Amino acid sequence: VLGFVLSFKKSIEINYNNFFIFFICCFILWLILTFFNITALGPTRHLHIYTPFFALLFTYALHKIIKSKYLNIVVICYMIFILLVFSLNYNKFKYYYEDLLGEKILNNLIEDYKIGYISNHNSYSDHICNMQSIQIEIQSCPIRFSRHNNIKELDEKLLIKLKNKSESILFLNKKPDKEITNKLAENNFQVIFKYYDQRFDKKTTPLRMSEAKPNLLIIEIYE
Repeated sequence: VLGFVLSFKKSIEINYNNFFIFFICCFILWLILTFFNITALGPTRHLHIYTPFFALLFTYALHKIIKSKYLNIVVICYMIFILLVFSLNYNKFKYYYEDLLGEKILNNLIEDYKIGYISNHNSYSDHICNMQSIQIEIQSCPIRFSRHNNIKELDEKLLIKLKNKSESILFLNKKPDKEITNKLAENNFQVIFKYYDQRFDKKTTPLRMSEAKPNLLIIEIYE
């Protein structure tokens, strides 16, 4: 904030004033794009474009309020602080973010339970379509890597085929409805495995969680 205010100040440092004008022009353009629903103005990844601006304003403010002979000390202390925060939280960071979408878990389950078909939620688990390691048929993208236009439903013919081959069905972030449940029962499919994992929620992150919760992993296997 201080760097932003100081950039108003008239001085011989014309470059800073030019930078401020450039920043304002970019911000006005962003407002126009938001008005036409081309992008979003909220706290999303779209605002990462402003990271260099804020970084320059931050360093400009430090340059103005700290004497030159202390700048190196401040920079070194800041670097040590960043390294400490990263080092002390490395294990937690690794747990939360390593294999965030559960690709290893899914591959292990496919091998252990001889999965032949994955029935996934088209909105909350379509990321599985981008997992090249998963070679079996997926409901929302039987033709890789195209989804929604090539949906293969779990019908009677497919159930009989899976049963004859002694293959199981994995439901990913999707609860079988009454019709599917009846078809599963008619073809002697029963639940043999359940799994639930939600690494992030309102208690473990300061960020506001969306309803989709892309890290949500709910699995049911029928055999």
